[in-house]
Amino acid sequence: MAVVPEELPEIRSVGYVMRTHGLKGEWRVRLMDGVESPLTTLWIRSKLKWLSYDIEAMRPCGSRQSAHQFVEWNEWLLKVHGIDSIDDAKVWVGEEIAVAANLISPLEEGEYYVEDLVGCVVSSHTDEGIREMGEVVEVFSTGSNEVLRVSVPGRADQLIPFIDQVISKVDLDRRVIEMTPLPGLLSE
Repeated sequence: MAVVPEELPEIRSVGYVMRTHGLKGEWRVRLMDGVESPLTTLWIRSKLKWLSYDIEAMRPCGSRQSAHQFVEWNEWLLKVHGIDSIDDAKVWVGEEIAVAANLISPLEEGEYYVEDLVGCVVSSHTDEGIREMGEVVEVFSTGSNEVLRVSVPGRADQLIPFIDQVISKVDLDRRVIEMTPLPGLLSE
């Protein structure tokens, strides 16, 4: 059964519900590597609040290596108390999953949480110098690498591949991502 905690502990988004599995309320979830298992509790976002669920069963079912600067994703079959049918489970497909921050291994040098990149300002190195482009509003994966969607005032959003050839520096303290665009990358 879902519980709305009185005081939310420090939690970190670690994945999402991919789809249902079977008829008894299991989920197939994608969790980033570094989540200490077995987990006993998870949080799932429901509209504007987080709900806490106790985990009944959790078993691995696959993994995928993401771009080198992001963590590896692992797929799990997960059963939580209170979700007992496929209809109950379907409601949560696509929703974000979080766990207590102390259950996550520290990131390696050059690895980033997607949520930390959203809101950063992207600056572009050009022949004229450094110019501020806009703000990261979304990070998504193409399968081969992650892509930053940058909101540029007065122009269409720019899609920037998060790869070494383009991204030269990430400074989370200053909330700045510096890039050197490849020829033809940016639409004018």
